[in-house]
Amino acid sequence: MPPTHMTPQLRRQLSDEARRLFFKAHEPPPDALPLPRALRDMRAHLLLERGDDALHVQLVGSGEDFLFRYHLEPIGADVLILVRHGASTKWITYATGDHEALHVFLAELATHDPTRLKRHVDAFLEVIGHLELHDLVVSSTHARRQQESPTAVYSASTPTMAYLFECDAATGVPIAIECAPVGGGPRTSIRVTYYNRLRAPVSLEPPPGVASDLDHMMAAALDAYASWSADGKREVQALLDEIDHDRDGLISRLDVVEQLCEAAYALDAARKTAAEMTRLLCDRGNPSEEFPYEAFLGFWLVMLADDSRGAHDEEDMRRALHQLFRGNSAVVRL
Repeated sequence: MPPTHMTPQLRRQLSDEARRLFFKAHEPPPDALPLPRALRDMRAHLLLERGDDALHVQLVGSGEDFLFRYHLEPIGADVLILVRHGASTKWITYATGDHEALHVFLAELATHDPTRLKRHVDAFLEVIGHLELHDLVVSSTHARRQQESPTAVYSASTPTMAYLFECDAATGVPIAIECAPVGGGPRTSIRVTYYNRLRAPVSLEPPPGVASDLDHMMAAALDAYASWSADGKREVQALLDEIDHDRDGLISRLDVVEQLCEAAYALDAARKTAAEMTRLLCDRGNPSEEFPYEAFLGFWLVMLADDSRGAHDEEDMRRALHQLFRGNSAVVRL
């Protein structure tokens, strides 16, 4: 046999050996935690259980983005929720390939629902609404191994949730995740029935014209702001001009950090607050981390609202804006 000739059997042996050496060279060290990576860049089928609800859902995760898909069998349509940087965008895709914002579809079901679809959609929204995916993925980075065999079990917690991750001991592929609220409350169980790694990141985008929940809330808050008094609007404009340190008509993450520090917040707290704002407001079309006054104001009117006040409560909201960005609750009257 010429020295350059390789039989199929020898080629397979060399290929297997090369693959073994590659994996050995690139496998994580024994004390590394593969869990965070396993929760990103993957495609999975899940059984989600919460209370009396048990739903079969498809999930695609790419980077920081997650897309849930729930099939409505009676009409052959899919309800989709895209979670990006903590903000959700919801729509329905019909069997024809047409898309519609989910709130429009639900409004139609409120008046005409012969196949009782609304209860299925509501159950899906309820379960997904209690899954804090960003919180879950971040917590996995500091999870502690509780068990090594026959499956690997990790635990992690945040101030609001406790997580238990069960993974295949050999591959690190997630098998199940238990999510329990700290202090009690209904648990959410995630059973992974199918899992596959993505070969490359994929682009997860909503259909054109479908706005996120945060966009809807910001628009409603700005509509309420439009009814404020002229004095109140001038006061807010002066505050926005003050926060815009470089006077370029845009408010950046750095502007917010500097303003919060001037308001006597610790530097670490100021950076975390600005980072969360940027994470929620930035998108692929705006990588600059700078925002127009309107978007910035709408965001904080939403964030500062609570059970006792909303954007329509001018006096309370002006006081909250002053307290956040000037470190006091006094309302300056112009």
